[in-house]
Amino acid sequence: MAKVKAKVKDPAELAADTLKGDVRDVLLGHIQALPKPWPQMSEQEQEDAIIRAERLADDLVRRAVDIAASKGLPHFVVQLGKFTVGDTIEGKFSAAFTFDNLDGLAARKGLTVVLVPRDVSEFLGERAPAEPEKDQPTIWDDSDFADDPAEEEDGDDEEQDDAA
Repeated sequence: MAKVKAKVKDPAELAADTLKGDVRDVLLGHIQALPKPWPQMSEQEQEDAIIRAERLADDLVRRAVDIAASKGLPHFVVQLGKFTVGDTIEGKFSAAFTFDNLDGLAARKGLTVVLVPRDVSEFLGERAPAEPEKDQPTIWDDSDFADDPAEEEDGDDEEQDDAA
């Protein structure tokens, strides 16, 4: 089996046309960085890996939603602030101070732009929380006290045989 080398380590390098592969490569980079295979990790090491995976998943989902919402077009993530209503609606926004934001916004001053709201929270669900495996098994296993279905079936068959 060929060893796969993750090409994208920085989630900032996600792009619309390569999103699936970019996400895969970021995930592979983190898997490759694990100190040892999951079954050999202590409960605390697994917990640490789960926390890192949670943070990575949150970041990747936010970035992927931004990419999908923008349809790959140039975009600026801004926080909508105050707005006033009169004959027109006038609003204020704030954005991170980056060269890309400054250059992009300055180039569009006075132009009409489309404001696309995005709510990442609808994409941050999970089927079940990730849990580390316990270092020490519990003394009592609930299955030790469960009725054995095979015994019940055998008992039912005997009653039916006696009745016949």
